[in-house]
Amino acid sequence: MDVSRGNFSSSGIIYEVPPIDLPRGFNVDNAARIRKDTGMITVAVGRINDPAQADEILSSDKADMVVIGRAQLADPEFCNKAQAGKAEGIVRCVGCNQGCYDGFVSTEIPFITCLRNPALGREIEYKLTTTEYPKKVLVAGGGIAGLEAAIILKRRGHHPIVCEASDALGGQFALAGEAPRKEEMKTAALAMGEQAIREGVDVKLGTPVTASLIAELQPDEVIIAVGSTPMELKVPGSHLPLVTNSHDVLAGKLTISGKVVVVGGGLVGLEVAEYLHDQASEITVVEMMDQVAKDLGQLRSICVMENLYASGVKTLTDAKCVEIKDNAVVIESKGQLQEYPCDSVVVAIGAKSRNFENINAFCREHHIPCHVIGDAVQARRALNAVAEANEIARAI
Repeated sequence: MDVSRGNFSSSGIIYEVPPIDLPRGFNVDNAARIRKDTGMITVAVGRINDPAQADEILSSDKADMVVIGRAQLADPEFCNKAQAGKAEGIVRCVGCNQGCYDGFVSTEIPFITCLRNPALGREIEYKLTTTEYPKKVLVAGGGIAGLEAAIILKRRGHHPIVCEASDALGGQFALAGEAPRKEEMKTAALAMGEQAIREGVDVKLGTPVTASLIAELQPDEVIIAVGSTPMELKVPGSHLPLVTNSHDVLAGKLTISGKVVVVGGGLVGLEVAEYLHDQASEITVVEMMDQVAKDLGQLRSICVMENLYASGVKTLTDAKCVEIKDNAVVIESKGQLQEYPCDSVVVAIGAKSRNFENINAFCREHHIPCHVIGDAVQARRALNAVAEANEIARAI
């Protein structure tokens, strides 16, 4: 008996293709209970993405067998690596649903794919070939796009050098893991950095890429993966002390309390609202569009909205922040202005590409092939960034 649950006609659909919001192994206790009461040979499923987790389910006599689906889409060598005692090398599914559900269901892409495994379903086409002409490739940025490019380049026989301006690898994917229920994303981003180092990629932290650095390293080609930075809210009062941005909040750079207004009701704004739930006395999310969570996939949207409701977070739609005062924001809605008292304002209206013209200009001047990938092109989903990185690394 395969013990699962969910349906396609209600919010119960989240249990069909469970997103990161649901606990790992969320069906296992149900399987154990049914197995005990019926005596039937029982299979446990549902967000099982680690060999140790699977072993624990079996060794504790909760099920006779575990079935692992998406975790083997993310890494088709999952079982081989586990059997060989190399579990640290497994590329783990993080339940993002970006490639295996969201894009496919919305018809944005004609087939399922995977954020963690762009080769899914196209293994022959994506088969790595060893280069006949090894090159030194400078990768500017140590987020998941830069790391994906570096790992693929290294496996093909090139000599990638990853230069990351901050003191840690993982980029915004790791930062996203600070949001509630998304710890696995941070773990995956950090593990990707560790994997790159294990495979021999030259990594330099605290090293922003400048013209002088390029001149010193003399790379044959350059990949720009510097990511994006939060967009500023351009209204009167936007530079007052009570105003901050979503990235600084999630990075834990400051403590926020009292009444909080979050400007922006997309994915990041809603996650910031959840993140601040235990710190703030009252949270209001202001979104200028007709609904919040428009940039979330269907299943994650259900989970996030349920948690916002349970947390008492208020949302205002068709509402625009037109001014920020010392202790309030001014909101325009349906032609009417209203002030909302607050102690802090968190801006989460999106992100824009970081400026990399200095790198571009030097490469043009010295005829060094230069490739731009990920959020450095345009702020988008991690799925797009990793796919672009993989494509460029296979082409060089």
